[in-house]
Amino acid sequence: VEVVSLRQVHGGPHIAAFEAVARVGESSVTLTYALRAGEPWLEIGVDADWFERGGPDVGVPSLRMRFPAALTDARGRYETPGGWIERDLAAGGEPVPGIRWAEAIGRSADGGVAACTVLNDGLYSHALEGAELSVTLLRSSYEPDPLPELGRHTVRLGVSPRGAEPSPAGALRLQLLDRGARA
Repeated sequence: VEVVSLRQVHGGPHIAAFEAVARVGESSVTLTYALRAGEPWLEIGVDADWFERGGPDVGVPSLRMRFPAALTDARGRYETPGGWIERDLAAGGEPVPGIRWAEAIGRSADGGVAACTVLNDGLYSHALEGAELSVTLLRSSYEPDPLPELGRHTVRLGVSPRGAEPSPAGALRLQLLDRGARA
């Protein structure tokens, strides 16, 4: 990833936001990071002009956003239809399905339980490697559709650190708060 530009787009007091433009291969990605007064998450807007093509010679190009957390003994929790599931994958880093949120839960530096919750508006592939949670934004497979993701894509994410013993209900509340803030 090559960062082309970085600029402040809002300077408070109710919102602070920065915009980064990056090149990924032949594609362009604009990331907007915003902290809003009263919201318990960092909002990330992703606008991508995606032109990467997969094939047997190059594999499957993908764009993932990674969220490293200062946690030990991390495990993943993912929203499912009508509930949630914790997955403890021994090898780590395998993509797993999830709906609107996923979180890495583990021990913080002081020994307490903490989590990093990532909200999204329509992405379904997450991975946890060590204490780094990632979300697949785009993936250019080549079979059966040779050009599945080409074009413009817009995604919204939210990242929220959570202390104490985080509950799945807390992640759902964040998701509902996010929806209500934009309604």
